[in-house]
Amino acid sequence: MTRYRIGSADYASNGVTFQSALESAYKNQVRPLCLCSEPGLPMYIAHLDRAYVVKRMPYTGADHAPGCESYEAPSGLSGRGEVDGQAIEHDDAGTVNLKLAFSLRHNNPTEMDNESIGKTTAKTSGTRLTLRGLLHYLWDESKLSHWQPEMQGKRSWFAVRNALLDAVESKETKSAALNEILYIPEVFDEAKRNDIANRRIRSLAPIMGPGKSGKKLMLLVGEVDSISEATFGFALRVKHLPDFPLVMDTNLRKNYNKVFKSTINLCEYTPKAHSIVIATFVIDGKGIPSVEEMYIMLTSPEWIPLENGFDRQLVEQLVAEKRSFQKQLRYNLPTEKPIASVVLTDSDNAPLAMYIDVGDLVGKWASTVAVNEVVASSSVQTWMWEPKSGVQPELPPKKGITPQPRHQVDETPAATEDAAATPPGDELAISQPDTVVAAAQADERRGTVTPIKNRPTVVATPKPVRAPVVPLISMPITPQEEELVSQ
Repeated sequence: MTRYRIGSADYASNGVTFQSALESAYKNQVRPLCLCSEPGLPMYIAHLDRAYVVKRMPYTGADHAPGCESYEAPSGLSGRGEVDGQAIEHDDAGTVNLKLAFSLRHNNPTEMDNESIGKTTAKTSGTRLTLRGLLHYLWDESKLSHWQPEMQGKRSWFAVRNALLDAVESKETKSAALNEILYIPEVFDEAKRNDIANRRIRSLAPIMGPGKSGKKLMLLVGEVDSISEATFGFALRVKHLPDFPLVMDTNLRKNYNKVFKSTINLCEYTPKAHSIVIATFVIDGKGIPSVEEMYIMLTSPEWIPLENGFDRQLVEQLVAEKRSFQKQLRYNLPTEKPIASVVLTDSDNAPLAMYIDVGDLVGKWASTVAVNEVVASSSVQTWMWEPKSGVQPELPPKKGITPQPRHQVDETPAATEDAAATPPGDELAISQPDTVVAAAQADERRGTVTPIKNRPTVVATPKPVRAPVVPLISMPITPQEEELVSQ
């Protein structure tokens, strides 16, 4: 919950009179102040279909307190920094102009750029948004990349769709307003099948029929249901669009399997994951839709984007421990360029940028040298996890919560009748395996945090490690023991 000052009165964002206050301020052109910090940060009001919404001023997200609804991690921690101000431009009227790196017109083959699915996903131009860059932008703008414990169980396709529809308001492209060329399927209801189909036709009417210079394309964002063989090529079926399969030709399907192989594998490894597709598509003269270009993004069950298995492990841990964080997205950046995995917003040292140095454990990824260089130059405090070490640093505790002392594990094997009957010299052979297993389990999460700038007190301290058992033959013998042995 955030508090705002409108005129001389203060309001809570969840207050019963907040909407009426926003409506009055909108009509009288009064700018609200966010009270997350003193003396308050200027905001502006947007009038959407369903309500009045307070939005932060451009490029001020990092000025808000980490726990504020309007806080946004510094763009330099993700791929957002490369496209802000170039592919994403804000004007004084509150409109955002987006420059796209893909075509929204289906030209003749001789006029088309060779933008295959592989080339599109690998393109790194910071001056225009690729399909991946646009999808990441929509996820950030809709705050679907943000997570708080209160959101658990409240995200469904209905909620995701509404958040995306709100996010595309006041967004313009060169050819049209984004909400005019983006189709997001509504929740399907068999009892309303005909009504839903009619609303879909109305939305897609702009790209039906011949164009003046080639067919127009639209954008689709939805959740993949399946890709299966069809009479001609393959059929991409999107959830909540059971009666509207999109055609994929053989080459596109072949590229799909090649480019998104790791994403497909990670999806099968992640229970209840969502595969989000963003695609450009055209409708032919018979009303059949076919895909031109596409990109697939994997998300967790909470709709938080995931990049690889270690990224998934960290996100799952943060959700399970009821932490608040913002997932950092890559936009146009290639995987060789390091970005923070998440930014923790609920700790005493927040914002805390959390990095994962996967090294050579995951395909073509950022090198250790590259990650360390980014961490060293970071403008915020950092946390580092190196999976190759086999341990993970402790997470900083939530703000205002005193960290609990680590549970000390007694690694001394309990005496048993079998141990008592063990011949001298065999104690190590019998006790060592159980001790090693117990120590491995106890120390599974032990590690050291990369020093956090200006906050040395939050560095995780490893639990003291017991000295290993020393074989009896190598132990020094005292004069008294030597005397006893000689007797």
